[in-house]
Parts: sequence; C-alpha cells; structure tokens
Amino acid sequence: MSQWPEDIAEDVDDLVRITSSSITKRYWKHVPAGDVRQAIEEHAWRNKSKICSYLRDENRRAGWAAASKALHRAGDRYARKAKADRLGYNARDEFFYDKILVSEVIRYSVSGVAPVPDEEAGYIRAPRDPAEGGNLNAMLADITGALSLLDIDDATLLVDRYGDDRSPEEMGKERGVSRQAIESRLDRVLLKVINLLGGQSPY
Repeated sequence: MSQWPEDIAEDVDDLVRITSSSITKRYWKHVPAGDVRQAIEEHAWRNKSKICSYLRDENRRAGWAAASKALHRAGDRYARKAKADRLGYNARDEFFYDKILVSEVIRYSVSGVAPVPDEEAGYIRAPRDPAEGGNLNAMLADITGALSLLDIDDATLLVDRYGDDRSPEEMGKERGVSRQAIESRLDRVLLKVINLLGGQSPY
C-alpha cells in the first residue's frame, strides 16, 4: 500500500483489510484469505484514480461507502469465480434475485397469478432449466423460506404491499407514518430478503 498517496494510503489499507476479511468469512472453504486480499488490492490499484476520488470526497462517509462497495464487488466476483472453478461450474450460471423479482414472486404467492415475463422491465424471464434457478416454484420456495426468517412486521409489510397490492399511502396511514417512510422501509426489507437469498449480483 506504500505506492498510494500518503493522504489516503491508510484508508486504502483499512478498506482492503476489512473487505477481504468480510469476503473470506463467506468463502473460506473455497478461497484462501491471501488470494482474496491480493485480488482486491490488484483491483484497487487498477482503478486507482477512482478509489482516490472516492476517498477524497468531501462527504467522507459517502466516499468511503462507494470505495467499499467497489472493492467488495470486485472481491466477491473473484471469490465466486474461484469457488466455481474449484467446484467445476461457471460462476456466470449462478442465479441472483433483485428487488423487482422478489416483489413479483411475493405477489404470485398470494394472488396465484404468474407474472408475465418482461425482459425490459426486469420482471421474471422466460422459463429456463429449473436447475439454473429460473423455475417459478423454486423461486417461490426460496422466497417463502427467506420471508420466514424475517421478523413478523417486516414480512407483513412485504405481503401487504406486494401480495395484497396495497399502496404505500394506505399502509402509511395505518401505521401512522409517511408514504416515504413506508417506501424506504420496503426498500430495506427487500434488500434483507435478497441478502438472505445470497446477495446482489456482483456482475
């Protein structure tokens, strides 16, 4: 890290250490900690100008968060590929959930009406091999399982909004909060579900 400008060298070192530690905890069975750290260090150096810009941002918290996110994604991509290589599959074949997909499957779980595939809108894609994670029933099982791990208030919030198709305004009035507060909480809870399902796509 000595090659970094003096004013951010310590920050870069801290970020690499924290990020590599976080990723190693998740992939320790498949990827050595030293390899993860080296991959993150190399990514940071290849993107030196961007990392410097983040860490010199006037809003220190926002800059740190942006740099952390960039390094975490790079490290996660490396670890996923290393794991896939070791286990004999292609990391690009992994299936990831996004917020739209989660909300649509919750809607389906209550209404029973399967969403219409819509590539542009980001909705569920055309049916694929169930082994690749595209089977609607498999997704329903995944998300139902994730919902069961949430506290009851969070799970109810998602079912009210997407299962029963209630508006944030209506939900806010019932709970004595603003529409914006409901939308913000929905966003956080959807992210919780995605993290329970393996996290966001690093691609």
